[in-house]
Amino acid sequence: MSFLWFFIEVFINTIEYVWFYFLLRSKLDNRFSFRQITGLMLLIVFLSIQNYLQLPSLLIIFSTMIADVLYAFLCFQGAVSEKMFWGCAASVISIIGNEFVFFTGYVFSKEQLSSSLEVSRTRLLFMLIYVAFISIIYYLIIRKRSSNFQVPFGYRIAFIILVGAGVLSLDDMLSVLIHTDSYAMKPLGNRIIISSGIYMMILICMLYLFGKVSEVLQENMALSLELQQNKMKKSHIEEIENMVQAMRVWKHDNKQHMDVIQSLLAEENIKELKKFVESINGESIDSFGLISTGHKTCDAILSNKIMTAREKGIDTKYEIVFPNSLPVAEIDLCIILGNLLDNAIEACLKTSDPANRYIHISIKNHRRMFYIKVVNSSSDKYLYSKGKLLTTKIGPEHGLGCKRVEEISSKYDGFCNFEAQSCHFTATVMFPLQK
Repeated sequence: MSFLWFFIEVFINTIEYVWFYFLLRSKLDNRFSFRQITGLMLLIVFLSIQNYLQLPSLLIIFSTMIADVLYAFLCFQGAVSEKMFWGCAASVISIIGNEFVFFTGYVFSKEQLSSSLEVSRTRLLFMLIYVAFISIIYYLIIRKRSSNFQVPFGYRIAFIILVGAGVLSLDDMLSVLIHTDSYAMKPLGNRIIISSGIYMMILICMLYLFGKVSEVLQENMALSLELQQNKMKKSHIEEIENMVQAMRVWKHDNKQHMDVIQSLLAEENIKELKKFVESINGESIDSFGLISTGHKTCDAILSNKIMTAREKGIDTKYEIVFPNSLPVAEIDLCIILGNLLDNAIEACLKTSDPANRYIHISIKNHRRMFYIKVVNSSSDKYLYSKGKLLTTKIGPEHGLGCKRVEEISSKYDGFCNFEAQSCHFTATVMFPLQK
């Protein structure tokens, strides 16, 4: 291969991988980084060297697919399933492009397909058709909005095996077609082109079904979220009922407490009186909790979560002032507070240093907005997809709390933001106050 053709190969590979880069940017992580550009250049060089050395096509496809998946994993943020799916996209699009080119050449060209393997005008024409076709495919995929892919580990392994087998099998069929492209073997070539077309459709359908399976799993996660929120509402109601019952008991005991106080005053036993007053103050705190804003449901949730955090050794500070009229339904506000504080407690417990576990809660009016801010220590382990934070927890119901917070914020024309930094995590929710 002459250097001129080598540079043409490099140019074609560059166009193909630039499209692949923008595909990963659109589907995984839209943030620019030099690591992505460095990885892109290494991919182009890697594929160009393989083509220059004229290695066996099966080896080139297999090694390139592995390199593409590694590029997605090492240079982009996102869920494992998404990286695996879109990392295989370049190999799948490439084999579909080759299938289209050779099918077009087989039907419309009078020259032997084997001439496309040599330096010739046929090869150059096929390369241009290939670039135009895959550019259209990449453009359509990038423009199409897609949901997040979240599938179990077994599905990921099956996917990578099936895609790899499908791509290698199609390439093998094309290789046979090229070497049987003669008038004497035209019937066999027809059968091969039909079989490879069917196999390609099966591969495309498999990718489509993989996306559908992911959508079904997402729907199941949504149902799990609804079930989780119903459980949380039930828990909130139980906390309120316990608080009301504790108030009734305290009121019942209050008369006896007053009788004891009056008796100690009559005896002028100041020392015992102080001890008794301190003891009943402790009882009242344990009964009614820490927070009293006038909104009993929110008081119960906040008090319960703050006491839970402190019992687990988490330094918890708060500044809480509620407006007289809330801009959001109290039950929805409880869901937000419960999710944010549960996540904060879990994140604190994952930090390696128990002495550095803290939660700071700020709830107040701020510039005509009802402002909720929760800051907690974190372990500095975050996962991103398309610039958004993903949960690092395992299980179908995990990671749904933040989605629920976003849904409620949007419902009341509010705003929410989750900001991850090296040693702490900040969740902010704001609602416009009614005029």
